[in-house]
Amino acid sequence: MTTPLTFTRAKAAAADFLCVAGVPDGQEPFTPFTRLCRYDAGDAGPVKWFYDDLQVAVTSIARFTPAPGAPTSFCVLSAEGDVVLVRPPFPREKIPGAGITSPDAERWGRLARLRPVGDHLYACGDGGQVYRRVGGDFGAGRWEHLDRSLLQDPEERARALLRAPSSPAAEHKVFYCVDGPREDEIYVTGTRGTILVWDGATFTALPPVTAAALVSIFVEDEKRIWICGREGTLLRGNRREGFRAVAVSGRRQMFTSITRHDGRIYLASGANPRGLFTYERGSLRRVSTGLVPEIEDAHTVDSVGGALWVVGSKDIVRLEGSRWERIDHVDNAPIR
Repeated sequence: MTTPLTFTRAKAAAADFLCVAGVPDGQEPFTPFTRLCRYDAGDAGPVKWFYDDLQVAVTSIARFTPAPGAPTSFCVLSAEGDVVLVRPPFPREKIPGAGITSPDAERWGRLARLRPVGDHLYACGDGGQVYRRVGGDFGAGRWEHLDRSLLQDPEERARALLRAPSSPAAEHKVFYCVDGPREDEIYVTGTRGTILVWDGATFTALPPVTAAALVSIFVEDEKRIWICGREGTLLRGNRREGFRAVAVSGRRQMFTSITRHDGRIYLASGANPRGLFTYERGSLRRVSTGLVPEIEDAHTVDSVGGALWVVGSKDIVRLEGSRWERIDHVDNAPIR
């Protein structure tokens, strides 16, 4: 008997190839186990789903080319700072000091996002952590802080919680996403509308345009950087012209992922209301697919090779051309 899975993260490699991180239903958050599933619609055999079990809690999936001439592969980040290249022999690296339960944890907290920019991988997370991978074959690379001055001292925060629990010093600093068009223009977003930009040498804080947490970045080009987050917030801009809110739903909505497909901006909404939304001409609207039931469960959107992928905790949907298709997972009951 198979164990039903809850999908937590996803990344597409092609119009017919998707990687999904799943955990057994009911598993406690951050338990060090993830079933990494790959769906290959182009496989000639009858089986389309393949998987490997990883003894880590995956928090992010990226596509990365580890060396010139090497194949581009999936790469995953764990909450504790493990980075695994998803290709035999599955080489692993550990970001020093990251995590909570790791033996070398410095108590800054967990890691949340992994992204390739230029020739390097970048990671960010709790407590002001931002890292860059440098040098070496995968499995022998080195991870370095981009700016140690961003780190939040856990002891100072603990003292602030006792003295003034509502003070800025007591608030847990979280960086939710890191991405950029090139390595001298990297954006980091986080709590309280934080937008930082790295110019290759230093970070600069951009003027805040919202107090909402900003959780995901989509780089359309150097001029159009899209950022989405809580309170239904959608921003667009860049470091030179600044950012502005192009849409705010006015609800307790949380946009968790954003992409452009076929000329439209698509957003996954994880809460209040959940589902798939699009931004057009200054307004947000729910997407109608014609599927039964409609998409009511979405946390990731990704556009690759002419296809739009939409993934939720139980749902996987693909749009190619004008055709919407719901894809069943072998371990879960079909959504009908």
